[in-house]
Amino acid sequence: MRHDRAYKALFSHPLAVRDLLREFVAEQLEGGREWVERLDFSTLEPLPTERIDPTLRARTNDLVWRVRFRDPADGPEWLHVLLMLEFQSSVDWFMALRVQGYAVRLYESLWQDRRPGQDDRLPALLAVVVYNGKASWTAATALADLVGAAARPQAGAGPPFAGESYVLVDVGAYAGQELPLGNLVSLVVAAERMAGPGDAAEVLEGALRLLATAEQEPLRETFLGWFRQLVGRTGVDLEFLEDRAKMEQMEQSGALRTTLEERFRAMHDAFRAEGEERGLEQGLERGLERGLERGLERGLERERQLLVRQAGRKFGTHIGEAVAGLLAGIDDPDRLQDVGEWIVDCGLGSELLARIQGTE
Repeated sequence: MRHDRAYKALFSHPLAVRDLLREFVAEQLEGGREWVERLDFSTLEPLPTERIDPTLRARTNDLVWRVRFRDPADGPEWLHVLLMLEFQSSVDWFMALRVQGYAVRLYESLWQDRRPGQDDRLPALLAVVVYNGKASWTAATALADLVGAAARPQAGAGPPFAGESYVLVDVGAYAGQELPLGNLVSLVVAAERMAGPGDAAEVLEGALRLLATAEQEPLRETFLGWFRQLVGRTGVDLEFLEDRAKMEQMEQSGALRTTLEERFRAMHDAFRAEGEERGLEQGLERGLERGLERGLERGLERERQLLVRQAGRKFGTHIGEAVAGLLAGIDDPDRLQDVGEWIVDCGLGSELLARIQGTE
């Protein structure tokens, strides 16, 4: 249930609806990409489902959005999007009938406060079913296909976008396919089918890149909350993945090198100051020189621990342990600062170990 609520929360954000329509829905409609480009996604807004039909309150996974077309010939027009999120493991054979029922109630709700006239027209309605069940979706997507063939009149196709059919986005059907880049729904699909830590890291890094702005913080927190639930069932070390993703982001922007250099300089200054202070306190007993040496030694040990922790976060625990052994005999502050820069520069843990050992 937490997974289902998180899914609904994701598609309660305009960005997720936009990405769903632009890529995953457009590809299934004839001329879909050109048609989607006519939509003004800055006008996307959700509609309260309880106003459409009180019975929808029981189906917490159904959402209704609307969006305007850009400069239509006959004046401003809305497209209503009925978004139905299905989490059941079995296929709903009469989904097309359910969609038509919701479409009729949606249309009725739009006119419940006034009497329509002969010049009034219904807005276009696009029904989209997002399904993430285990079994492949095999139900009819059009209401006409549920009617017995012998009883059907041989008439032309009905008007589009009026609830007679729906577009299906079956998450499981995208296994092994290339997904659109820079798309939130692509990250959702990739997360659902990830097979190990490498896949999880790619999804997390993609989400942090896509949702990096302050304006996108609510959606970023929603996605990461859902992602944590998903990863929690796989045994993957999410804390390590998040640290690694943030470090790579900082590395790409150049902030990681600056941050580490500033931290090392501050630590050097603090360690020397601590050594001087302790030396003065112990001056009558052991002398200034011994106090400075002890303060510096404490500082070097803390610096070694920091480097081990940073190496472990970027390359994994086994590399961090190896780095700890190699740094145990290094007392030169400048040498330790070099190691800090190598952690930033190296792309592989083996390369870092080789530099510390002096074999590269």
